[in-house]
Amino acid sequence: MKATAFFVLKHVLPSHDWENLFNNFEILYEAELQQKGNFHAQLWLWGQILKSLPGFISAIIYWRYTMFKNYL
Repeated sequence: MKATAFFVLKHVLPSHDWENLFNNFEILYEAELQQKGNFHAQLWLWGQILKSLPGFISAIIYWRYTMFKNYL
């Protein structure tokens, strides 16, 4: 389950910030795992991914549209 969550994160995070953001998610996940256990850590991770998806997707769409518009 953790591998799936990080796979989704890898493909959704902006490429210019990928390494920094991915490391932050990983550190926070490990802290959550130590404090509350596996189930809560995975629940937290998926919650963060689902909360972040709309922002990531809208940014991708916006910048691709802007680049397309500039090419025209």
